Amino acid sequence: MTDAFPYYQPQTFHANLAGQAIQFVSKPGLPGWDNVSPGAALLADAVQAPPAGQILLLGSGHGALAAILAHRVPQGWLWAADSLASALAMTHKTLEINQVHNAQVLTSLSLAPGTCQAAAMLLPKGRKLARRWLLQAHAALAPGGAFYLAGANDEGIQAVLKDAAQLFGNPAIVTDERGELRAPRIDYQRANGRAHARDGVSGRFQGAMLPGGEAAVRQVCGVQVCSVQYRKFE
Repeated sequence: MTDAFPYYQPQTFHANLAGQAIQFVSKPGLPGWDNVSPGAALLADAVQAPPAGQILLLGSGHGALAAILAHRVPQGWLWAADSLASALAMTHKTLEINQVHNAQVLTSLSLAPGTCQAAAMLLPKGRKLARRWLLQAHAALAPGGAFYLAGANDEGIQAVLKDAAQLFGNPAIVTDERGELRAPRIDYQRANGRAHARDGVSGRFQGAMLPGGEAAVRQVCGVQVCSVQYRKFE
């Protein structure tokens, strides 16, 4: 009898993500259940990995972003995780409807350290969970791998950006509705707490020397939604 109620009935939607037509399966009860969030759209445009690389997605939601990222590594593999069992179920259905065969939905995150060339995270609800995901993404990344984070100001992205800076240093690229801005790379020495600008800097940051990687983020992420790319250095 319960199947007669809409809440229990998954529905199929169509969307265009990163220039690709895609279907996703979802149902009421998931955050943003009937649309692709601005953060997911930014990550769909931003995340890059080698064709045979592996990507970890934290916060898969209904799975639209997972399907796009799996197509980006046709000879590789996508690992999708979420804190909600209903999201994992919808991600599985979305991968099936898009005929994605190079992906796995994880009920527990137990990847070997250094498995992935890229990791992407949609900001979850709660800083405690966000911090746990940051640590898991950092552990899963191979040295030189890229970490991408996206979320909205009113969801607490600024606080999590500070946490990410403690792990990864300053972001390499920040993207929002105004476009892409390259920030200075920071080499962070944990032993003495010193940070040094490295590589070229452009735009408003030219010639800047940042102490710990947070100043640039605060300057460019005063907008509704942004995505930030970091690199893992060992």
